[in-house]
Formats: sequence, C-alpha cells, structure tokens
Amino acid sequence: MSDVTITATRADNQKYVIQVAVYSNRKAGLKATVDVDPGKAQNNDHLIKLIAAAGGACAEYLCEHHKENHEPSECARAAVNDFAREMALMAELKRDLPERVKALAALPLDISVRAKLDRIAWTLGHGESPTRTESTWVTAHLAT
Repeated sequence: MSDVTITATRADNQKYVIQVAVYSNRKAGLKATVDVDPGKAQNNDHLIKLIAAAGGACAEYLCEHHKENHEPSECARAAVNDFAREMALMAELKRDLPERVKALAALPLDISVRAKLDRIAWTLGHGESPTRTESTWVTAHLAT
C-alpha cells in the first residue's frame, strides 16, 4: 500500500513537500518515507516521475531491510494515483475557500483563531495555495 500526503514544512507555511510513504504489510506502524520537493521538478511530468521513483524506492527499502513483499512498480503506480487523488481533493477544498475565509472573518473570533485566519487570508491574497489541513480548519471553524 502506498500513501501520498501533502504537508507544509516551514513555519511560514509557504514551502510544500510531497511526502511519499509506503507502509509495511507485516509490521504495524512501520513505513518508509521520501520527501519530494515540488520546487525542484522541471515540470509536471518530471514531478510525477519523482513521485513514482520515491514510491518505488520506499518499496525497495522495505523489501531489502524488513523482508517485505512489496512490488516497487506497483508502489510507484500507487503513489502516482494517490497523488492525483490528493491533488483533486485539494482543488475541491480550495474551490470556495476565499468565500469561506471571508465568512469566518466576519465572525467574532479568539485572537489565536484570528491570527491563523489572517495567515490563511494572506496566503490566498498572494496567490499561494493553502494546505489541505488549513482548508479543513477553515471549514471546521465556520461550522462551529
């Protein structure tokens, strides 16, 4: 099984890393991970190849060091498919995010909530994409 997650890596939340993780079939909690920096990719095709290579490398590591039975090519394919699903989900979450941020900003908020909301609003205002966690956070706070 291969899982691809998107995580923000710096305190300013402006640099993103694609983390490819392949989980063990034999030992609970064991996984091999590789971080892929999308900024180092030359184009989208190159990024897809980097993600596939990371999935295959994780599988090979688990096979060599932990006697797993992962097929590297299957894990590479699964990593690319998971990445495509993750990107579709992020696009869906981001679709009406500016409206949700404005609606949340109109409410009386605690200072820590206001600070995080201001950072997300700044990110959106500067053409950056917020993380999936930030999008979900806005939705959750709007519902309360």
